[in-house]
Amino acid sequence: MLALCASGSLLMISCGSSKQAFNTKILPSEISNIQVFDPFSVITLHKVFNADISDSISYSAQTMLKDVLMNPALPLPITSFISYADPNLNDRIANEIMVLTSDLAKYSSFDNLVIPYLLDSLLDASGRRFGLVAYQTGYKRNAANYTLSLIASFSIGLLTLGSYYWVPIGANSNISIAIVDAVNNNIAYYKSSFFSANPCNKKNITKQVNDIFEPLLNPKPKP
Repeated sequence: MLALCASGSLLMISCGSSKQAFNTKILPSEISNIQVFDPFSVITLHKVFNADISDSISYSAQTMLKDVLMNPALPLPITSFISYADPNLNDRIANEIMVLTSDLAKYSSFDNLVIPYLLDSLLDASGRRFGLVAYQTGYKRNAANYTLSLIASFSIGLLTLGSYYWVPIGANSNISIAIVDAVNNNIAYYKSSFFSANPCNKKNITKQVNDIFEPLLNPKPKP
């Protein structure tokens, strides 16, 4: 990602949040005893001439995200982690989580959006009402890629006499989290958080997770 600067002004992109919303049919105080599904991370590594999904970086980011969500210090009523014996379910669960978070980002209201079949079945089998799903995307640049981007930025600045130049963004992380309600077969809460920061850094992930849960932990009274 690049930030465009014009007439000597610098455009800084650091962090931000997308829409967040509660289901209008449920109160935040009703959300309790949350079980966590295995989160998923897909992180791309930008090299000199190409960019590919890095399995090792993705796994590391996913492990950090899971650790943050299951940390007892997180002031959220999370009680357990949903486990299942069949490893073949991983890809199906990941696909359902990706589709669900993508749909939630598109719609202005999700009161009538239902839980995907497999997620609903596993939550029902656990005997709990609420389940949490998390999906992270992002990228990192390696040193060579970032250096070349800086050189390109400097060259553009010279050619335009400083009127325009590109500021390369070294990394970003986008985390989407939803809490699903098995009793009503819908979504109780959703929020995502975007940071222009290393997606494989536990402190950054912790900040994003806290940002996502802030409206849930400290809901504003309705007017």
